[in-house]
Amino acid sequence: MTLRAVVIDDERPARGDLRRLLAAHRELEVVGDAAEIESAADLIAHESPDVVFLDVQLGPSSGFALLPHLSPRCKVVFVTAFDEYAIRAFDVNAVDYLLKPVHPDRLASTIRRLTAGESGCPPRLSMDSVAFLPCGSASAFLPVSSIACILADGDYTQVITQDGRKRAILRSLGDWERRLPADIFVRVHRSAIANLGAVSRVTPLHGGQIRLELRALEEPIVASRRFARRLRSMRQ
Repeated sequence: MTLRAVVIDDERPARGDLRRLLAAHRELEVVGDAAEIESAADLIAHESPDVVFLDVQLGPSSGFALLPHLSPRCKVVFVTAFDEYAIRAFDVNAVDYLLKPVHPDRLASTIRRLTAGESGCPPRLSMDSVAFLPCGSASAFLPVSSIACILADGDYTQVITQDGRKRAILRSLGDWERRLPADIFVRVHRSAIANLGAVSRVTPLHGGQIRLELRALEEPIVASRRFARRLRSMRQ
């Protein structure tokens, strides 16, 4: 099956270079390109592509502002000039990334992943990593160390930072648990992951549970008995 693709980049030469590289792959057909958010949104609505090659910076705008216009089935490959430290931000959400200038061999690897229907298994983040939070035009990079806790909220999760700010992200708690540093971010309840470094007070409760107070939260988290047992074993 041929994948329908669009290229979104504010630089004409960059769009042309990527289109020429993509033309070598018969399993993918470029059905259009655009330079800014409004025309890109119109193009996507008209063509319903399977994959978007999206530049991170579109002039004065962010390419992240285009994400709400994509259907859930549409895959995203970020194209970026960021260095490798910043690139780690993308592996939370993107199918893949391409570093400018795009190398043909690297692009071929991306195409293989797209045609195989694989998003890969990105490595676990570290405390000095940067996470990408997809929130439409409010999308942002967030240092992992600044996250105090993550709470389940229906199909979303609430990411709460050390300063008490909240961001709703369309990502499951299980996804976060698989990506965050396991020795610091712990599933303390079926609906909560806590940064143990952000816990200001621990109070035992009847029935084997414990109450965790975090400076970033107005209300404490009542942790499960399973976590209480784990905590006691960690303190021994």
